[in-house]
Amino acid sequence: MFLNKNNRKLIGWDEILEGGLAPNATVMSWRGEKGGIQAAKMGHDVIMTPNSHMYFDHSQGEDKTTEPLAIGGFLTLEKVYSYYPIPDELTDDESKHILGVQANLWTEYIPNNNKLEYFLFPRALALAEVAWGKKENKDFNSFSLERLPERLLSLEENNVFFRIPEAKVEISKDATSGRNLVKIHPMVANATVYYTFDGHKADQTAMRYIAPILAPIAGKDQGPLTLRYVTITPGGRSSNEFSLTME
Repeated sequence: MFLNKNNRKLIGWDEILEGGLAPNATVMSWRGEKGGIQAAKMGHDVIMTPNSHMYFDHSQGEDKTTEPLAIGGFLTLEKVYSYYPIPDELTDDESKHILGVQANLWTEYIPNNNKLEYFLFPRALALAEVAWGKKENKDFNSFSLERLPERLLSLEENNVFFRIPEAKVEISKDATSGRNLVKIHPMVANATVYYTFDGHKADQTAMRYIAPILAPIAGKDQGPLTLRYVTITPGGRSSNEFSLTME
């Protein structure tokens, strides 16, 4: 009442639903989408910011030992990109109350700017397409292979820090030899990839990726082969070491 009387509007996290909403209140739906759906059906404006897809203080790698200390959770670039802020449960009129999306980057575990930018990018680039792109035009392969590499190169050239993402690895069967044919697409334009198959660490002393690789044939007692690789940006930064077990 006080806010409305003074020509102000309330905006609050979805907990405000529990006490009854003030007229013209806007809801930030962070505990999933349920609160946002409820508020929109009641005629209130909503900003979608679910912790399942929009909390950028969560780790970007499943192996926490390779990632900076974070509050918890696991949120990949692809999962951010997959989000669509207008729930299917809403009618066209109710959907008009979805004002947009917001990502949250809480800084309890972030003491400096490099770490902040590491958690922010490249996920913020995915968020941009979530916020402003049409649902029917969304395509993670197109984003990650066509637009993202150039954007990350531009960030590096402008001294913006970022997490170097996992490369896109394609594995197919070579028609002639029957062996696995491995293609590696780094997510930074003009980057170099170094790899191993022999169980040893991948670094800049390993094999340099030039063209699709015919993977070795694993010995009978060896078990599945593991591809290990790093991406080196044009500016000389190295990604974490990533691995992929090949069946």
